[in-house]
Amino acid sequence: MSVHQLIRTVALVVIYLVVYCHGQKIIPVAVGREGDELKLRFSPEEVFAEVGDMIQFQFYPVNHSAVQADFGAPCVPMANNRGLGFFSGFRPLPLNTETIITFTINVTRPDPIFFYCSQGRHCQQGFVGVINPTVEQSLVAFKQAASAAPETLSPGESSTTPSIEPAPQTEAGLDKPPSPPDADNDRTTTNIGAIVGGALGGAAVLVVLVVFLVLLIMRRRRKAVTDDDAKTQLKYTIGKPELQQNSAYGSYL
Repeated sequence: MSVHQLIRTVALVVIYLVVYCHGQKIIPVAVGREGDELKLRFSPEEVFAEVGDMIQFQFYPVNHSAVQADFGAPCVPMANNRGLGFFSGFRPLPLNTETIITFTINVTRPDPIFFYCSQGRHCQQGFVGVINPTVEQSLVAFKQAASAAPETLSPGESSTTPSIEPAPQTEAGLDKPPSPPDADNDRTTTNIGAIVGGALGGAAVLVVLVVFLVLLIMRRRRKAVTDDDAKTQLKYTIGKPELQQNSAYGSYL
């Protein structure tokens, strides 16, 4: 190869790289941070991207994920329904971290791409986002549906919501009528039996009330501790942590 051919080849490569890089954007999305505070939010929650752009999820403490979902099934991985969609995995980080982790996906379609955090009930608390929302498939509608979702799943997890079994039916398709009470048995019931039964029933009700009150007090104390921990985390701020680019990119299929 002559010097002129070498120069020409290098020039073509440079031009290709300039055009390619100019047309592709990397759009950052903070996971677990809004402004200078840690919050259960994606920031921004709405992203508008072109085909070919890359969405870089930047994870902040304490432990979050990014999971793709269908618009009609919030808080449930798309992978569970159709075998597609991205999942960042959980990214645990200490509160005093100085380095955050990233996960990047490629936008290959202009359709809306909905996602959520699958940690605890973060999804029900509004920890959701969307790429390229539309009027018919908006973030507001997805977030409202997510708030009523019965559970939050990660890819590979099965639903734990119990199914309701139909009531047994007769051959005619109707429930059998209850049997009439036995009059003879009613007449043989003594006053002593009624008194004993009433005493046992009252004791059972008292035990249930005591157990309920104990559980209620324990729940309120646990919630108070959880709220205090959450407030401490939300007040924590991070300066300018170093970003680490993933070596492997996730893909939106």
